[in-house]
Amino acid sequence: MNTPNEIKKAAIKLLHFHPNWFVFGLLPLGFFEQQVQKFRKVQQYQEEDDAFWENPDSQAEEDLFWASLEHHRYVAFQSVLSTREHFSDTELEQYIELCQLDEDETMARSASINLLSWHGLTDEQYDKIIAHNAFSNSVAQKIIWRNMMYSELLSDSISDATFSEMLARQDPVFERELVESNSISRQQLEVMAEKGISRAVRNIAKAKLRRRQ
Repeated sequence: MNTPNEIKKAAIKLLHFHPNWFVFGLLPLGFFEQQVQKFRKVQQYQEEDDAFWENPDSQAEEDLFWASLEHHRYVAFQSVLSTREHFSDTELEQYIELCQLDEDETMARSASINLLSWHGLTDEQYDKIIAHNAFSNSVAQKIIWRNMMYSELLSDSISDATFSEMLARQDPVFERELVESNSISRQQLEVMAEKGISRAVRNIAKAKLRRRQ
């Protein structure tokens, strides 16, 4: 397996990469060759007899990670993000399209959600993707909401309307961020001390109130 065409065919047939990976060219062909080689090694392990598996070495156990086809494709998405400083608008659309084309919806959803915390997006690109139907699922919407609220925590003060929205969301992770924010007012801390979602949040609010006396 040396020619580019053979590599593409093997990646599509064995690892279930969508053909558009090779149309878009977001990763070099060498990446797919390495992934095929890793899977070929798994196939060799699967031919071993029972005696081998009675005491497999650590390398064999590590290599078997690649028995799951979606692992190869998820690493491909991760590699696209880790090897770029930014996306053109076309590349961004291609990345999202590849997520939507993947046969493993759960894995592909995770790959698309990774965009929401990726450093390479411009403000305009971020605004564009959060309106995309690929990010309409509940997990993505929660992250989008948190991102929006985190920006509020960096402001000088939190409006009562925004504070009420934060409490109404009943998000335990975000309430911890809220109560520890320097932007929270004394009146808002008093509400958190009484109505915080967890004992830990309520205790933090009470402690901050004592320090502000």
